[in-house]
Amino acid sequence: MFCSILVLVKETYLDQTILIIGAGAAGLMAGRELSANGYNIIILEAADHSGGRVSTLTNNFFTHPVEAGAEFVHGKLALTFQILREAGIPYLKTGGKMVSFTNGQWQREDLWTKGWQEMTNRLQDLVEDMTIAEFLKTYFAGPAFAELRQTVQSFSEGYDGADITKASTFALREELTEPGNGTYRIQGGYQQLIQYLEGICKLQNCTIVNRCVVKKISWEKEKVKAISGDGRTFTGNKVIITVPLGVLLASPEDIASIIFQPSIEKYLQAASRIGYGSVIKILLQFKNPFWQKRGKNIGFLFTGELIPTWWTQAPDNYPLLTGWVCGPKAWALMGQSDADILKIALDSLAAVFSLDFVGLQEILTAWHVGSWYKNPFARGGYSYCTLETVKAREILNTPLEKTLYFAGEAYYERGSSGTVEAALASGQSTAQKIIS
Repeated sequence: MFCSILVLVKETYLDQTILIIGAGAAGLMAGRELSANGYNIIILEAADHSGGRVSTLTNNFFTHPVEAGAEFVHGKLALTFQILREAGIPYLKTGGKMVSFTNGQWQREDLWTKGWQEMTNRLQDLVEDMTIAEFLKTYFAGPAFAELRQTVQSFSEGYDGADITKASTFALREELTEPGNGTYRIQGGYQQLIQYLEGICKLQNCTIVNRCVVKKISWEKEKVKAISGDGRTFTGNKVIITVPLGVLLASPEDIASIIFQPSIEKYLQAASRIGYGSVIKILLQFKNPFWQKRGKNIGFLFTGELIPTWWTQAPDNYPLLTGWVCGPKAWALMGQSDADILKIALDSLAAVFSLDFVGLQEILTAWHVGSWYKNPFARGGYSYCTLETVKAREILNTPLEKTLYFAGEAYYERGSSGTVEAALASGQSTAQKIIS
């Protein structure tokens, strides 16, 4: 149960209306902050529900709520945990060990492959940024470092969704030196956090319009008009654009593409310099947790199969396996149907656990394949840093004529990009720019 909500609304700016495009974490957080400070807020959301890339499934097929979108809280992230505590939403630290299955061998997963310490030392000494691929080619070429190169590539692709021919080595260095504070799940699903923020926005008289695909934004200083695909028009003094990068940069024929009039070409070019990966997430519920025959405390499993990464619900015994394909490997599977990807997933598990494919099918009780690129209102996964991302974010975090603003995980400048925390913090800081 959520705790009671105390809403404090300051002086009302009845003549100031802020349009927010997108009711994901960034949009709702900006709406909450601005409406608490007396602004009229209209949030326009293309989907039939709020949340964006947060998507908790609750249906008759899965016996528990399952995460088709964002799932983990990576560390004790200040803003996320503040909201969870405020809302009385419980969370649980994930459990289980990391194991790998490569070349027919099971072993504990360990990043400390040959050359790892040498690589981290080299990272610390690096003065000029370069792509991860160039870094490995320059300093860790040759057969002696083959395993190291594969480990770094798998980490960058699987965790960040990055293409190492574009991804920043400085960003990798920052990521590897961040203190680890555990990984958490929200009990009952991330959607609870979204519902809580949405509830506050509505109590503070925000207007949230679902099934509203904004196709055109006409603007001049302190005057904005958003026009939906079905002809509805919404007017305001400012607009905050929180759509994912894949939508912002979509081709004109795309269902969710937005035309800006006048053009904001400088900002769109900056957005194109931020890396944007893709994700395929596969949820498989079985009659029993057959993987426990291999080990009672498996949390994450890394393999050399087409579906390279799996995790359990440890420490919970719920018999769900989640498959994860990210970055270039996900792009390579984009042409496959959901049924094809399900078969690839079961083939991968059968190979790893030496099981019969038909036998796995027989104990499968529910499944879901989510290709984030195929979602017309996401068009991909989440952002990563290229060599040009820092400068690009400086541009996108500078309001255009104090009228057009951008918010979302892709524009967050203080680490943890690609996370719900980054989206929340970006939404909050963008709202503060308007308030101040």
